[in-house]
Amino acid sequence: MLLFKPIGVVVQTGNGHQSKNLVQWLRDNYDHQKSFDLSLYPSGGLINRIDKNTQGLILVAKSVEYKNFYQNQFRKRKIIKKYLALVNNLTESQYHVKAWQSRSKKEPTTQKLFWDKKEAQKYDPKARYSESIINPLFVCPKSNQSIIEVSIKTGRMHQIRLHCQELGFPLVNDPKYNKIIPKNLNICESKKAHPKLIEPEVFSRILDSLFDQSDYGLLSNYIKIELFSGKFLEYTYKKSDQF
Repeated sequence: MLLFKPIGVVVQTGNGHQSKNLVQWLRDNYDHQKSFDLSLYPSGGLINRIDKNTQGLILVAKSVEYKNFYQNQFRKRKIIKKYLALVNNLTESQYHVKAWQSRSKKEPTTQKLFWDKKEAQKYDPKARYSESIINPLFVCPKSNQSIIEVSIKTGRMHQIRLHCQELGFPLVNDPKYNKIIPKNLNICESKKAHPKLIEPEVFSRILDSLFDQSDYGLLSNYIKIELFSGKFLEYTYKKSDQF
């Protein structure tokens, strides 16, 4: 199954969300989800997960066999995941971010990014590699905001939010990472891109179409899935076909 998760919905059990979450809702409404032992599969049949404040597509397996198959597809990077994000500041370059990240010792609910592997492993031997490709789509100088598309090669905790903040264009209204601290943008691969320069009223219409007037959020707008047969299915969520 393929579901669209709106902003505000918690995916699985966590602090304060023992019963009101997507995994429990699926178990209450679909018998095939009860076949998943939550002690072995805490996320039930979910193949991918997205944050509470992210809206987008979630793939749900109906059996353990399919869950294992599609999780393996994710590991082999045969499933393409792209996101849209509204960010502060103007960005007109494409960035290929290759970095390492770890849980912050100072603020355990956030992640800390390192551009150097040795430095990362010195801070935390379990630091994990993270990789994203960021493309600017639209920029609006009057509001000093941009709409970007992010393709993630890895799926680390807060990866997109962390990468954007480190590059100097944090997600709008992100309570954890929007501190707008410009960094040296020569620390990762970048090249000039050509986002559309648009006026505020047009920018507003695009936001209404893509982000459903949310305060902030990422939109999983595209997912490409390889089936058992070797064929591909493509899914796109769009509120409007206008843009």
